[in-house]
Amino acid sequence: ETNEQVMVIDKELATKTIKEIFLFFNGKKGDIAGFNRDENSHMLDVKGIIDKITLIFYLSVIIFLFTFLYFIFHEKKVIPKIMIYCGSLTLIIILLFALSTILNFNFTFDLMHRLLFTDNWTFDPSSSLMKSLLPDALFMDFSISVFFNAAISAIVLICTGIFIKKK
Repeated sequence: ETNEQVMVIDKELATKTIKEIFLFFNGKKGDIAGFNRDENSHMLDVKGIIDKITLIFYLSVIIFLFTFLYFIFHEKKVIPKIMIYCGSLTLIIILLFALSTILNFNFTFDLMHRLLFTDNWTFDPSSSLMKSLLPDALFMDFSISVFFNAAISAIVLICTGIFIKKK
């Protein structure tokens, strides 16, 4: 749990700024009003990372589909084994990230930011509108949700592989 001292903002400003953030990430708005230059620069970097992750996701889906089709037509017996191994590897990676995040969120959050961003990622919660609207606790909760959903997907993949293998 973090004990950030955030600046107090009124509901109208918070609502307006959150709407602008959504517009920004949907490509319908430039700078976010109320955010300073560093905050807007950081949001631009975040948008760039999200765009790259989205591209990697879609490319992965395409590669997966072609690979899956290949194995269906040429190596059908290997599919359950691949599902079990891929699900297990995914689950191990997720558990390592989740454990790191749960044991020391601040370290993990800082490390991720040091690796992915320039010098525009440290903000004073007492004077930053962005940090007040998007506190560390929000990202901790979001991380747990992502890890949980990814772990469930990996477990489903493992179970499906085991089920198919036994048939």
